Amino acid sequence: LFLNNNVVDEFGGKAGVISFQYESGEPLVRIDFLAGGANGSRNFVLENSSPEVEGGSGREWTDQHRGNGIAYIGIRIKYDYNVFTAGIPNPSAIVRGKRVFDPRDSQTKWSDNPALCVRDYLTNELGYNRNPAEIDDVLTIENANICEEVVQVDGDQFEKRYTCNGVVYTDATNGSNLSDLLSSMAGVANISEGNYRVLAGAYR
Repeated sequence: LFLNNNVVDEFGGKAGVISFQYESGEPLVRIDFLAGGANGSRNFVLENSSPEVEGGSGREWTDQHRGNGIAYIGIRIKYDYNVFTAGIPNPSAIVRGKRVFDPRDSQTKWSDNPALCVRDYLTNELGYNRNPAEIDDVLTIENANICEEVVQVDGDQFEKRYTCNGVVYTDATNGSNLSDLLSSMAGVANISEGNYRVLAGAYR
């Protein structure tokens, strides 16, 4: 996690809270990281400091906002002109996405393999929510291996053929998100006899 490109902390995938104390003698920044467990917990900081709903019926963040299965960072900054002379610090983060199932070893773990990310989006409730039995995993395995082939890109530099490093949005259509995911491996997808068939871009 960064504030103005300065490393603040590396949470290592675990929930935590950080408070910063500057020269003014009081904490001016509080950062809450929630790792996205199945049973999310209340965030009292956000409940008490989020903007009020128009009409005075409460705050935008309520006790019903638990983040079940969704990791998030909550940042509260108390502005002090003498400390933040260049303005409110800009937060940013390097984020690893959700864990995905790999049919090659039947493990669920983090991966930037586009074939596994596409499979996850097809079966996840936030995506197409299809039955895993409808996915052609013979092709998933073939695609995953293609994505991990090491190729020469420049001089003596080598890297995996395809990786997936981006964000899909819940307010976008499934088709748009799937298209973005497929583009990370020059892939295509189609439905044949009720099965989802995906192909990574490669000579066959």
